[in-house]
Amino acid sequence: MDHVEVTEDRISTDHTTSLVSSPTCGAISVFIGLTPVHIYIFTPNLVYYLYRVVPVEEASIVIAVSSPHRKESLEAVGYAIDTVKAVVPIWKKEIYADESSAWKENKECIWTS
Repeated sequence: MDHVEVTEDRISTDHTTSLVSSPTCGAISVFIGLTPVHIYIFTPNLVYYLYRVVPVEEASIVIAVSSPHRKESLEAVGYAIDTVKAVVPIWKKEIYADESSAWKENKECIWTS
């Protein structure tokens, strides 16, 4: 079963993993995209409001996939994050320690110029 959720709440990796858990599957692979040293504000280009500031080291995306064997779940997680980065036009506002900032576009997205 597919499950996609966009939220302003902190992402729970335990909850996300529980959504894909199954007694018929021997593997669950999880990708957790964390906010690195800078603080980012995530704004999809097709939506005209900010979701929220994502603090450093907090997950901004969690992808979990289960399958009977690890190889397939690992490949599926890689495919899923590559697909998200290719089709979702995400802009990030980096805010630096000196309070300067810069907008960065998702360069992998097919929508960017």
